[in-house]
Amino acid sequence: MRIKIKYYLIIAMLIIGGSFLFYGCKKNISMEQEMAKTDLVQIFKEKLRNTPSSSIEIINAKGKGYYGDLYGNKIVGGFGITQRNQSTCPDPGDSEFSQELVSITREYTCNVGYRFLVKYKIISEFTPQLTNGGSLFSRGRIKLVNGVGTQVYITSTSTINQVSSIVNNGTAGTNSNGDPMYEFIIQYRSEVINESTYNLSAAVQSNLTCYTDCSNYATLNIGFSSQQQTSGSQQNTQPCLRVDKVYWGTRNGSTPPYLAGCDPVGSSCFPYGYVYPQKQEIEFLNSSGEWKNFYLYQGGDSTLAISTPLINYWDLFKINVGKTNSNAGLAPGNIQVRYRNKQTGSQNGGPCVGPWIIETWDIY
Repeated sequence: MRIKIKYYLIIAMLIIGGSFLFYGCKKNISMEQEMAKTDLVQIFKEKLRNTPSSSIEIINAKGKGYYGDLYGNKIVGGFGITQRNQSTCPDPGDSEFSQELVSITREYTCNVGYRFLVKYKIISEFTPQLTNGGSLFSRGRIKLVNGVGTQVYITSTSTINQVSSIVNNGTAGTNSNGDPMYEFIIQYRSEVINESTYNLSAAVQSNLTCYTDCSNYATLNIGFSSQQQTSGSQQNTQPCLRVDKVYWGTRNGSTPPYLAGCDPVGSSCFPYGYVYPQKQEIEFLNSSGEWKNFYLYQGGDSTLAISTPLINYWDLFKINVGKTNSNAGLAPGNIQVRYRNKQTGSQNGGPCVGPWIIETWDIY
């Protein structure tokens, strides 16, 4: 009888000891994950310090622009030919060029207001310039309208929102005279508009005046248009009208590449009444040209990484670069990444998804 009791005591002690070991391991893993997450939070607190919350609305609305003189007055074709950088300044024969409002990114700074990053795509035989070669700057303005189209705000003509970048994407066919046309991406950032004024708006419109390298057709001009506009303050409550930023970072010492949702540090500086997306979807383009899920993890053990396309707006993750399987290999280097908002429920316009935003990340 004593032998049997002793035997049961030994079994019980083994079970209790195993339980302590099992739960102790789980606790250690949990503590390790929390410590790793705390490290990522500190990284993002520093990374996002003084950074406005931002969301982008993809427009891709085509329209017409017109050629103007040095002061933006519309001109007609037929001025003849003048010299332009050792070549000719062709006569387009028409005072219009094609353009597309690609996107408007909305930036919100707490207790300050809103700014807008406006991006146009222009196809023209003339090369846009940042200035006229003197003191006049290429520039843009913003107009806000309410639900019935009445103007509630417009940038003062004395405010100069300078064009910040012009990228030449190369040739894009020829005009009617056989002269080569080129595609350009042009961006400018607006002045700050206070929150109470912006909240009156149902739509945001933009315009552009950009100098060229041809004295006969000195400016490219795009006017305000209801056909080319982004939604206004309703963006705050309709996540699928916008795409919230997915943040990322390259390797930082012993910390591998990482990514996070649009509010990883619990910022209180979002517009009043802001509705976060229920999910943010993210993928990368592999070497075979397929969009794949990242392998993501939070703790120190990268083998615990899971393959998932969906993250929460508060999530912070490390990226397992070496994991393969269904990823078909995440090769280190500059990779294309796309992300969008996703509403899985029926609230706030859902179920729905926003358009994809494509960026290049440095992952190694």
